[in-house]
Amino acid sequence: MTGRILGLIVEYNPLHNGHIYHIEKAKELVNPDYTIAVMSGHFMQRGEPSVIDKWTRARWALASGMDLVVEIPVAFSLQSAPYFAKGATSLLERLIPDGTLVFGSEEGDINTLTELASLIEKKKETFKSSPDKLFPEELENFILNSVDEEEKRKYSGILSKSNNILGVNYIISLQGSSWKTKTIKRVISDYKEREIKHEKIASATSLRCALEKGENISDLVPEYVNRDLERGNPVFQKDFYSLWIFALNSMNKSLSFFQGKGGIINHLKKVISQGLKFEEFMKKIQVKQYTLTRLQRMLWYVILDFKEGENQEFIEKGPLYARILGYRKSRESLLRVIKKTSSIPLIYDISKANTILKKYYGNKKQLMNIAINQINLDKRATLLYYLPQLNENPEYLNQDYAMKCVVI
Repeated sequence: MTGRILGLIVEYNPLHNGHIYHIEKAKELVNPDYTIAVMSGHFMQRGEPSVIDKWTRARWALASGMDLVVEIPVAFSLQSAPYFAKGATSLLERLIPDGTLVFGSEEGDINTLTELASLIEKKKETFKSSPDKLFPEELENFILNSVDEEEKRKYSGILSKSNNILGVNYIISLQGSSWKTKTIKRVISDYKEREIKHEKIASATSLRCALEKGENISDLVPEYVNRDLERGNPVFQKDFYSLWIFALNSMNKSLSFFQGKGGIINHLKKVISQGLKFEEFMKKIQVKQYTLTRLQRMLWYVILDFKEGENQEFIEKGPLYARILGYRKSRESLLRVIKKTSSIPLIYDISKANTILKKYYGNKKQLMNIAINQINLDKRATLLYYLPQLNENPEYLNQDYAMKCVVI
């Protein structure tokens, strides 16, 4: 018996009062025996670095009520919504065969989102291109043009909201699974808000903007989060600008990066060659054909050396290991449960990862090689994350090996 499992897919960039609300409401819905968070590491789904390192954020998650925190490999965390959802939900499924995923959404009604997810799956064969390659408004327009007036009113505007898009893709990814889905309506703030508009709850985006300006956010985050942010050295997109310049100017034109063929790479190279300040560069790269989030992800793909062929293998095979970032000592029994139920190897110590993967996959050489490539990409992502900080903190060079699993 595994007991009732609550699964959350999170970034906590940073963890704030809205997340606490989500955790509390999710536990009320499920009444779980155990709560598992699968969490993005150092790079987020919308193409931004985490404001603080993944081990600190894992500790926040545990302090907020998680029993176990597992890292979503960067091969899946730094992806468009369909691939991100597929990777994150696959990680949950492979850890434990059944449970309930609870996610936040602007819509707040699981039945409506489930109906829309089923409609997308039903209609996808008639799309001009794969749903993951369409702009959200293109996908919504296609769906709305294929339904009656009542359904148009019901579904209109849903796919214009970031968390609805992710939620629909979670549902699609878990179709046919033993995992169930529930949703909680987001309260007060919109994810895209860049200014703090409310006294107690603000979006992660507005909090990062406030941190970058040096503003006080202590009323909007738990005390332990505020303490770490004040003590730490928050990381922002602009800290990596010089690395982007180098990567784009030195790349081989013949290389094909994931989602980076032809025009998009040439566009980025042309803009970055103009010698602009970071803020000007971010404005000038925005064009009608590509969302800003896709362009931001593309910049990381180039610098991480994330190739098109490599990505196709990752998407096809899914996450091939579960890196444990942290757990609660009092809930250690959950580790014994997933040791029995997990269909992928568990990694607590990155220095032992290759040995564990080779032993686990044995004669399945292709899977072993793909798993090693996935974790090597994670290692490169951690090294990249700390590069701007190495002058003041040279000890961060081998942080993936120095930092151990967080236990509270």
